[in-house]
Amino acid sequence: MNTEEREQAGRRNVLLVLRDCDGYLLPEISLADQLRLQVQPPPTQHEFSTWLVWLDSNGYVAGIRPELGGPLKWKITDKGKLAL
Repeated sequence: MNTEEREQAGRRNVLLVLRDCDGYLLPEISLADQLRLQVQPPPTQHEFSTWLVWLDSNGYVAGIRPELGGPLKWKITDKGKLAL
């Protein structure tokens, strides 16, 4: 698997994990843990961050920082659901 294929597979897995949350927000730490189980070899923190930044900047996911503090939480957008 080359770098481009790994990026595509990683992004797709991010979308699949968030889709399985059925609209609930998933803390970034939990999302990273799920991806480590699904993507082999497990993604590095840099890969994980790169996938999220790309998906967020293209409108496939949305990150929400709670007003009262805590970890960043993610959800899939309608565009992300359609991409699957």
